[in-house]
Amino acid sequence: MGSRKQSNKRTSRPVRQRPLIAKTVTPETAGRNPLSSQGHTPEEWFRIAMQLHRDGNLVEAEEIYRKLLQVCPDHPDILHYLGVACHQLGRSDEALTLMRQSLDLAPKHADYHANLAHLLVELDHPQEAEQACRAALELKPENLAARNNLGVILKRTGRLAEAEREYRAILGRVPDHSDALCNLVTVLERQDRLQEAADLGQRAVALKAQEGRFYQNLARTLRKIGNLQQAVAVVQDWLRFDPQNPIALHTLQALQGDASAGRCSAEYVQQTFDEFAADFDQVLGTLNYSAPEVLRQELAARLPAASGLRVLDAGCGTGLAAPVLRPLARRLVGVDLSPKMLQKARQRGGYDELVAAELGAYLSACAETFDLIVSMDTLLYFGDLGEVLRRMADRLTDQGLLVFSTERLLGEEAPAGYVLEPSGRFAHHPDYLRRALAAAGFEVEELQECSLRKECGQPVPSLLITARKA
Repeated sequence: MGSRKQSNKRTSRPVRQRPLIAKTVTPETAGRNPLSSQGHTPEEWFRIAMQLHRDGNLVEAEEIYRKLLQVCPDHPDILHYLGVACHQLGRSDEALTLMRQSLDLAPKHADYHANLAHLLVELDHPQEAEQACRAALELKPENLAARNNLGVILKRTGRLAEAEREYRAILGRVPDHSDALCNLVTVLERQDRLQEAADLGQRAVALKAQEGRFYQNLARTLRKIGNLQQAVAVVQDWLRFDPQNPIALHTLQALQGDASAGRCSAEYVQQTFDEFAADFDQVLGTLNYSAPEVLRQELAARLPAASGLRVLDAGCGTGLAAPVLRPLARRLVGVDLSPKMLQKARQRGGYDELVAAELGAYLSACAETFDLIVSMDTLLYFGDLGEVLRRMADRLTDQGLLVFSTERLLGEEAPAGYVLEPSGRFAHHPDYLRRALAAAGFEVEELQECSLRKECGQPVPSLLITARKA
């Protein structure tokens, strides 16, 4: 049997303790044992499978687990770790079935509850995940993985004070626990306790000298405090050990106001929103995010009796606009660069098609035309809008409507018409938008000032633009 490592993309690996076989696997059924002729007992094959699993050889491990199940179909250890392997191979529904079967057979196994909770967190089943975490902790209070997962669930459901208690309990036992440190910084930041978050972030960077997520958190917190110079120094330190990291590279450009690239890199956008997807909707709720309601009001005014439209949600994210767009649409297509955001949109429903692609590339390759294109809080990741607006015009029918939002550049117009803000997003001047839309073949019907979200408790100046293809 080969021992090569699989190169498949895997989801996060559930935390596993070194396994102990819950009940002895014996070779009494050797006549129907598909492994009996290969020189090992079933117990030895289980240990081999577990070692392959730990080494990342998931396909080979799965093969042995499945053959062992032919010998002992009700063995909880085999069922459980086969489930873990299936999850890591991207078959999470099958994993859920197997891991629940293992718990039916071994309901007092704390680690099984903890691993199931991890899976349920990733599948966005917070109530079941919380139950599994609490079951694991009742059986094994010192299980820090279960406690950290419980903190994640509490954080995602907005129970920040409870999440903070769980993370502090972990750090009371293990002061340099990576996940608890990182999560606690985020919880403090979301409560606008920025100086506390920065102080803890400094400690985390000192303890975990080459973990990029700590530098990312600290730089973001320092930026929100207004200490841009120190934030730049943190990112420069980050780039010394991870010089090609797209988030670090873009963050440094943003902190220095370097808009020369004209847009955020696709790598930056995808990685940022893949990391953000799990908490995206909950975080927007804390920021008073109003884009779906503002969009609903605008479309009701512009298209009061519309139905049967072909609609493109350009930068659909987790699908927050779908409930607004679905009643208007005969066909509703969503496109986004982040596969993990699209998973959330798929769970929300409402779309006829969801496409993982960079927006400009999608618009160039798409043969379909639309009556309405909506792009809420997506074009603020582009500085120069000329090319993307032309491609949108190509995909619109005659007199088709474009509705999009961006952030407003305050004060006098910059030479380029836009700037890259320290937040990492672009802000555009209204005069630039009018020129870019006219050059792309649009007539502006309305350009209104608004605020679609808050940051650090303050409204973010925004613009909602409605334009029609001339």
